[in-house]
Amino acid sequence: MEQTWRTYAPKGRDTKYDTKMTLRTFSNNAHLLGSGERLVIPVSRQDYGDDIYQMFVRKAEIKVVARERGQHQKEKGVFDNLESGIFFKVSDKNAKEAESKLEKAFL
Repeated sequence: MEQTWRTYAPKGRDTKYDTKMTLRTFSNNAHLLGSGERLVIPVSRQDYGDDIYQMFVRKAEIKVVARERGQHQKEKGVFDNLESGIFFKVSDKNAKEAESKLEKAFL
């Protein structure tokens, strides 16, 4: 299935606290919070660049990129024009479930 990049922006949710550093903190401490499930798995963390994670939905690997304003390095081809945000690469079939799973990673 073809995957495309999407911006994390769930309807009805205030995402101002859903940031790169929040995702980093929750992924570090997932084993201590809630169900203990690691919803996003760190691949690469960079203080001056994008953090990259992976998650799985129905056995499909989903790439997640977290970016903050002022970073010097960005993952090429991932919304190059945007200074900050959470982005994920997913197929149309898995998009809703992937965004819901990503939303749970911030709880």
